[in-house]
Amino acid sequence: AAPTSSFVDIKDDYIRGVNELIRQQCDNTSCLYLYLPRPPKDKILSQRYIRVLDILSNDLPPVMFVHGVSSVTCTQL
Repeated sequence: AAPTSSFVDIKDDYIRGVNELIRQQCDNTSCLYLYLPRPPKDKILSQRYIRVLDILSNDLPPVMFVHGVSSVTCTQL
């Protein structure tokens, strides 16, 4: 199945786990670029969307959320 570009609500524990994994891997990182899913079409989920981004980026180096046509994985610039 193709990855979705729209917001999918995920449990906080999972997002905290992803955050922890990123923190473990970014000791010498000065800026992170993370894929940004499209905001939810349902405006009721807007606050949840922002909360997910907040949990994901908590205690990380500066984070730039980017959205493009397709996902890109790059470990070196």
